Amino acid sequence: MNKKSYGIFNSGIYFDSLKRLCVPGFIFLGIMMFCSIVIPVERYIEIVNSDQAIDTVRVITRILKIFMYTALIYVVVAPVLTLDAFSFLTSRNASDCFHAFPQKRICLFISIYASVISWIVAILGACYITTIIMYTAFGSYISLDLGAYTMFMICMFAASLLVSSACALACSATGTLFTNVVVTGLILFVPRFLTSMLELIFTSSSVILSNESLIFGDNSYNLVFTSVQGLFDSSKYSDFINVPNALYTIIIGIIYSVIAAYMFINRKSEAAGTASVGRKLQAVVRTVLALPVCLIPVSCIFGIAIGDIEEEYLAGKVFTAIISYIIAIAVMIIYELISTRKLANIRRVIPSVIILFSINVVTIAGLTIAYNIELDYTPDDSEVEYVITDALCPDVGGYDDDYFTKKLKELQITDREAIKLITDSLKETVEKEKNDENIYENDDVIDVKIKSGLFIKSRSICIPLEKLRKIMDGDESIKNIYLDLPEFDPSKMAVRSYNTFEGDLNEEKIGEIYTSLVKEAKTIKYEDWYDAMHGEKSEFMTISIDMSDDTTMTLPVTYVTPATLKLAMSYSNENVEKDSLYEIKKILTRYNNDSTFDPEEEEGLKCSISISGYTYSKDKNEYGYPDEEGFEQNEGILMYDNFGEDYIYMNGYEEAMEVLDAAIENYGQDVELPKEGERPLYIIEFQFAYRKEFVTGAYYLTLQPR
Repeated sequence: MNKKSYGIFNSGIYFDSLKRLCVPGFIFLGIMMFCSIVIPVERYIEIVNSDQAIDTVRVITRILKIFMYTALIYVVVAPVLTLDAFSFLTSRNASDCFHAFPQKRICLFISIYASVISWIVAILGACYITTIIMYTAFGSYISLDLGAYTMFMICMFAASLLVSSACALACSATGTLFTNVVVTGLILFVPRFLTSMLELIFTSSSVILSNESLIFGDNSYNLVFTSVQGLFDSSKYSDFINVPNALYTIIIGIIYSVIAAYMFINRKSEAAGTASVGRKLQAVVRTVLALPVCLIPVSCIFGIAIGDIEEEYLAGKVFTAIISYIIAIAVMIIYELISTRKLANIRRVIPSVIILFSINVVTIAGLTIAYNIELDYTPDDSEVEYVITDALCPDVGGYDDDYFTKKLKELQITDREAIKLITDSLKETVEKEKNDENIYENDDVIDVKIKSGLFIKSRSICIPLEKLRKIMDGDESIKNIYLDLPEFDPSKMAVRSYNTFEGDLNEEKIGEIYTSLVKEAKTIKYEDWYDAMHGEKSEFMTISIDMSDDTTMTLPVTYVTPATLKLAMSYSNENVEKDSLYEIKKILTRYNNDSTFDPEEEEGLKCSISISGYTYSKDKNEYGYPDEEGFEQNEGILMYDNFGEDYIYMNGYEEAMEVLDAAIENYGQDVELPKEGERPLYIIEFQFAYRKEFVTGAYYLTLQPR
């Protein structure tokens, strides 16, 4: 008789399992390597064929959007490899063969499971290395944040480990492919689905309670579950480059692996081909399958318990609850018949029904108790450490990918006057809720997170919003968000400049403009800088920054930052060739002197030409702009446009010619910003589509006093 080996790992079994997985392993490896090559090549082709010249600016890589094909590793690769590796557990002959090995069960499990993890690591590693090589080759056009991508791949491994361990647990606990797949799904999704639905039932009972009122854990920690939520919510990028999420998912994966090993060790060979390794486990699976159906009656009965159901709807809710419980029992019976194929086993469902109703009673009682506790949460301002809210954003509920919106939504408010206003408003809101008053009748309703004690409570409260903003106006922490901007980092930022006619400035120059703007913003009044970003000031250029963390930032170049404005204008002027100015003068001269001149018939010429002036003033115009001081746009001097419908405004022809002559004569000289009472700052903006050539630009200059 062979004696069992006492080792916990056997290299022979490990390598044999690796070989058995070669066919699916190499197929998946080829597919993922192909995707790793195609994605950056596709991005490169898009840039080359876009309107942007390929030598102007690089494109930042949005890791979640570009690399979500990597999710195939935990969605497809991990479960297929695991089910294949442990497929012998579904066949009696194969199971007997493997169980006859002289190695101990733990050695058998670890060796086989290690081969699965090895294939997953190999595929992820190949994708990682290939991607870095490709993006290094295209580094002049596409920017990749290596740190964020590395963290992303670690998260992909964490998700793959969780799925693989769930599959291994299902294979160890059941004996058919059908039950393998069903139980894997139950392990991965049912616990989080149930907690999410219970949170929804709980929070929908009161308008002031949020999804974080119940301490069930944040769903984003579970990367597999949050990826499913991402199908309906695109703002899930941060979940996949988050260290705590990766650690949590890895820990859960390890726990499932330990449970799977325990089940494998205690599994009998004759369990192969049966629905589960025992009646108790079969009862658990039946009950878990019925629990999602029970969410409907739980919601109905919970609503009745807290008095949230009006009397006229009471009978309908009771009827819905009864029908739902009948459906839940039917689900358990159907699963039992499919998995065991024995009609006599229906009687085994009866104990499961009793357990199911007991769970429902405990759940409803727990929700009712939690509801009353949470509704009574009204801390004094002295008990609150800080508050977080999106109410300080210029656009409440604005785009989450905006840099300033994101920072303001994360800001911890510690101002005691603001905290007192919020806690007092919470108490008033709770009283209105208890008295069934409409909390939306007066004031604004905002979401807040209140940190008091060990926990952060989220609430929706009615509050005089303008009063809160007035208290926080000029707060140093808010000022720092707007004034202390991130330094330019080409590996994590892609910068662009936007102006109708400015042309294609290269990334180096735009980066210098951004750097100048970051430095100058710290030297000016906060109010002026804030107004420049959110007011009606004249923008001569807009700098847009795409960051690798999926956020964007838009900054204006205005008179508020004169040094940066001069730098931007000089770079724009450098981008305009002198011949373009001659061509503009030629077109306008011919049009003014020759009524039969039609540029569209002249060798296919299409053009748009605009010459306008901006006068510096400290006075407000009749509409209130500029505010206190700034550049006020004069009436257009000249406009010629035949790109769309012909639009011609030639009232300032003589002045336009003077501007063009001055631009040609003084070409290359520095731009000087005019002072109050001096002649305007002139801008010559143009687009040419001429002889299959497209030229665009903006030239800035000021004229000497007449």
